[in-house]
Amino acid sequence: MVATFFLTMGLLTLSGCSKDPPPPPPAPTAFDAAATLNGVEVSIAGIESLVPELVDANGRSALITSGSDRIFVVRLQYKNDGTAEVNYTPRHNAATGQPDTTPLLFVMPEKPEDRMTPIQNVRLADNFFTPRQVMSPTKIAPGAILNDEYLFSVPPKDATALMLSIPATIFGGTAGDNAKFALPNTPKRIEVEPFAGLNTPVTRGAIKLQVNAITDEYVEAVKVSGKTEEEMKYPYAYTVEPILKVSVEFTNIGKEDLIYAPGHRDNESIGVKMDIVSGQELTLRRFKLADAKAIAKEQLKGPMTVKPGETYKDVFLFQRPPAGGAGKVTLAFSGHIFGVQGLFGFQLPYKSYEPTPPDLEPYKKDLPLPAPEPVP
Repeated sequence: MVATFFLTMGLLTLSGCSKDPPPPPPAPTAFDAAATLNGVEVSIAGIESLVPELVDANGRSALITSGSDRIFVVRLQYKNDGTAEVNYTPRHNAATGQPDTTPLLFVMPEKPEDRMTPIQNVRLADNFFTPRQVMSPTKIAPGAILNDEYLFSVPPKDATALMLSIPATIFGGTAGDNAKFALPNTPKRIEVEPFAGLNTPVTRGAIKLQVNAITDEYVEAVKVSGKTEEEMKYPYAYTVEPILKVSVEFTNIGKEDLIYAPGHRDNESIGVKMDIVSGQELTLRRFKLADAKAIAKEQLKGPMTVKPGETYKDVFLFQRPPAGGAGKVTLAFSGHIFGVQGLFGFQLPYKSYEPTPPDLEPYKKDLPLPAPEPVP
């Protein structure tokens, strides 16, 4: 699942009606200082330039965007300095951006009398966020600290100074009461981690995951009945056609139990995505056995507990690419499958081939013999 960007632009309207020149606006708060809005101390925790990883409203990872979708991220920290709870209403995917309701970013003009140039707010697809964003309204207890971040288009390279406007209304304050911060256009550049190859582990949180093999196979199935598994003793214990099988291995390198939920039989398989690139990109759907009470013989049943230090192997099944397909596949796993945050990304070589059909004779021997023909 790839979430696309939609952009909204917040505009600041400047006006003056006095014959005398208006007094200059107060200087913005320094980058390393704090401002107070409705009893909440607001400060800048950092600015970054990155390609975002996206999660849905349940915290499940989606694919990162393409390398051209680098954005400018302003990380904020809020501290409730009052004695009562404060309601915080984030404005990440607002349909419109106004200075009284939404944090906005501007390029500071070279001359004070010139208008500020707005930087577009980045609006993600509905119900998608970055892992560090606050997804819904929340309360900030007295003395508590809350972190959030807002997304913008990358400012022009020749812009030396920026200004961030934050409205008090997101903390339940008065419209028109805005904190303004002076920002340098020198974000920390976060590089995208390259996808790992075959037999190369990727670590996210307390899980180390690697892909051991990618093969075309006739997949053998087992019955799942409660907590027992019974081999199917009939000639269709294998898939009729070859299936693309990905063999993985993972270890809990942390100190706490984790829940592994692979979703082999779920109706929805959010969090696992494979694409093959061979001239053009093609997404390969996860393969589910036709029998609702069966899984592949090598697949783990889930959800299951993975204790610290334990290592397991599992297989994921996908529809097979068109005959003769060759090239590379990209494979991504959401960390929520393993009980951690983050995205596990792999790029693997692939060339389709025709595997040897399975031997079905061991299954046929257990079939009931047909009744003898009547003797005339």
